[in-house]
Amino acid sequence: MKTRKELRGFLAARGIEHEILELKSQTYTVGQASSLTGASAQEIAKTLVLISEDGVPVAVVVRGDKRVPQRWLAKELGLNRLRLARPHEVLEVTGYAAGGVPPVDLPGNIVVVVDEDLLTKDSIITGGGDESSLLKISPLDIVKLNPGSRVLKVPKEL
Repeated sequence: MKTRKELRGFLAARGIEHEILELKSQTYTVGQASSLTGASAQEIAKTLVLISEDGVPVAVVVRGDKRVPQRWLAKELGLNRLRLARPHEVLEVTGYAAGGVPPVDLPGNIVVVVDEDLLTKDSIITGGGDESSLLKISPLDIVKLNPGSRVLKVPKEL
């Protein structure tokens, strides 16, 4: 299982400006991350891992105040039904434990989708490699570090 240490090494090896925020408690929700950092939900991104009916893994990096409309996303990506990955699947697919998945350092077989609304920010706060770490990074670097990623305007509600 990967941790914030591996994430830090991945980013440092690529010369990516970032900050790993090591917290005293675990964070599983956008609300908790907001409380601990003082950032708004619009400045926080969550990386959700979904799996298609055909077994295709998808990582969606979406603004913290949004939900991912799974039917819409499946249609946009040309995939059959999507569902949230179970914790053991998140670990298998990403190498990171659920609750701490960063939007970078993901295997090449994962389809990565980045919410276009994140690109208006200079930096965002997201999963930092484990449940008690957060990563502050430029959303443009997330796109850069995920070759082939798709930037889509994820609707706030459908």
